[in-house]
Amino acid sequence: MIQRCGRRFLFVCLFLLFPTLLLSQTLSLAECVKQAVQASYQLQASEFRSQSARRDYALKKAGNLPQFFGLLSYEREQLTPYGFSRQWSLLQADWALGDFLLKTQNIAQKRAFAASQAVEGQRLAVARRTVLLFIKALKQKEVHALLKQRLHNLQLHEKITRALWQSGSKNELDVLQTEAEILKLKEEMEKTLGRRRLLLNELALIIGRSAADSLRQLPLNSAQIANTPLPVFDEERLKNHPLWRMFHFKVEAARLTQKAVRASQLPRLQVSFGFVQDGDPTGDGNYWLASAGIRFPLFQWNRSQIARQKRQMVFKTIRSEQSAALRQLRIEAQRSLTELKKLKRILQLQQQRVKKTEQMVHLARTQYKAGLITNLEFLTIQEQFTASQIALRNTQLDYAAQLAQFYLVTNQPEKLQAW
Repeated sequence: MIQRCGRRFLFVCLFLLFPTLLLSQTLSLAECVKQAVQASYQLQASEFRSQSARRDYALKKAGNLPQFFGLLSYEREQLTPYGFSRQWSLLQADWALGDFLLKTQNIAQKRAFAASQAVEGQRLAVARRTVLLFIKALKQKEVHALLKQRLHNLQLHEKITRALWQSGSKNELDVLQTEAEILKLKEEMEKTLGRRRLLLNELALIIGRSAADSLRQLPLNSAQIANTPLPVFDEERLKNHPLWRMFHFKVEAARLTQKAVRASQLPRLQVSFGFVQDGDPTGDGNYWLASAGIRFPLFQWNRSQIARQKRQMVFKTIRSEQSAALRQLRIEAQRSLTELKKLKRILQLQQQRVKKTEQMVHLARTQYKAGLITNLEFLTIQEQFTASQIALRNTQLDYAAQLAQFYLVTNQPEKLQAW
């Protein structure tokens, strides 16, 4: 009985804690991007626009086929000697031959393709923003960890300094300097936590959460990422970017609109067939009715030429926008690649700097105990060591951020799955 109650109590606890455990799971960069994509309202709006564009294509395709209508009519004529009524039951067909023959529904099809590429472009934009926020928040976490490590070292140093002061080897100024440095470091740690909390709040909202306190980040192996070879820039990859492909389909749609102008000049076929119930006593009685005809434009005040010129301007506008988009993608890719090369060189220098300042700390600790350097000099050397560590970690994460940007600009988001 006790075991059964215990199992029930455990089940209830797990049921109540499951949402909290789910929210507090550690997220990798790839998982964070995945959740941001799923929670993006802008992406949902793009998907709805894409679905609407596909419906427009289906409507246009159906509209280019013959359209059938039913006509029921009644009229009453009152003549001087008598009056009578007449009723029609007709089936009418209307067919825009120009749209059917020139297949103007392909315009809507190209626009639907462009809308689908806009969805992919929005997906990359969401991923790009998420990656930047994730790495910025991670940088603050890394900085806080290094500051916490230095705080631990300072607290140990404060104990040693206090013991030396109490033994008469050092004066009270050394203790006060160390305590002031500890307070300064704690202040910087609080600022770092505040900056990280702001970034996590924004990141939590992007991935569809409301509680940033439960958001935990899986660290990036930025040191390993920074040691990978520089990526190769293939300009042909830019033409696979959704932004360029979206404009590509828009250009094709604008080119096809010239066919729509020509289609409007072709005739429309109109056919009617039905039965007429004629109540005229002097007539021949009821009869069947069949008619066919075409309707074509004669004079439209130069509308066709104006429409053709307008569509030509729209076509040139979209072509210019496509060229501008390709140029911007090329600029961003080359900028990221240049930045990666610069960060590679800086990383080599910073790694050497960390080694040198670490050696300085070990040497300064010995010389301080021996009375060869002052406490202020020791604290300065220790601060230089921490600053060099922070600079190295920030540069490694900056390299990862730039590499992610390069992959996204060149439409290689799959490279981020392993991060």
